[in-house]
Formats: sequence, structure tokens, C-alpha cells
Amino acid sequence: MMKETDADRAKRLHVRAELCTGCRLCEAVCAVWHFGVTNPEKARLRVLASEDDDVFKPLVCRQCKKPKCMAACPQGAISRDSATLVMTVDRDGCDGCGKCVEACPFKALVFDSSLGLPLACDLCQGQPQCARFCDSEAIVYAPSRP
Repeated sequence: MMKETDADRAKRLHVRAELCTGCRLCEAVCAVWHFGVTNPEKARLRVLASEDDDVFKPLVCRQCKKPKCMAACPQGAISRDSATLVMTVDRDGCDGCGKCVEACPFKALVFDSSLGLPLACDLCQGQPQCARFCDSEAIVYAPSRP
């Protein structure tokens, strides 16, 4: 039997795309929480909409065990917080090259052109607003392993 680690017990966002209604309230509350505006361009997640069949998929940071965004950053500006296990971007160390955004296989990092920086999900300091306000429960905040 494998030993349970902090990473296994850590909570993260889980997406059940089949439940997403495409309301995009998750984007709005994320932007309000972080920037005080309802501009979805300021959200740290995106809802991808299929143009063919009204299917929606929230794209959220998965807090990967081996994050490709961190490996791709030439400045070493992306790290994992040792207490929360959340990926963070050092705004002072980031040069805005966007390589981390390109490297994310889940398209979960968002580049804010007005700031010239990537926006990474910080789980709203342990109270992710996207999950809190998702009435359909398409986004839930739960342990990595049940």
C-alpha cells in the first residue's frame, strides 16, 4: 500500500463538464474576488464553449504534481506554495514571456495582457469562489483523492 502524501490529501478543483450550463458565473466571481470587477478577462479560469453543440467546459488549474508551466518558465517565476501546494506566479520575477501559458496542457493559465502577466489559480486562499457559486456543481473543490 502506498503512503498518503500531502499532495494526495490536498484539495483541488474538479470539473464535471457534463454539468456545466455555460452561465460563466464562475468567471465573473473569480474576477470580482481578485480584481473587484466583473470582467471575465480578469478571471483565472475560462469556460470553453463548443460552437457545434452547446457543450461547455470550465478550464481550471489542476495544480499538477509535475507542472509543465513551472518547467517551462525560463525565469523560475512559478513555484508551488509548500503550505497550500498551490502553484503561484512571482509577479516580480515573471517577464511576461507567456511560455508557461503555452506549456499548460489543460489551457488553464490565462495571460492578462493589461498586466503583462499570467494569471494562475490560487484557489482563492482555500475558498475557491468558482466552486462556491457553481449551482450546477460542474466545478467542485474536493481532495485530490477521495
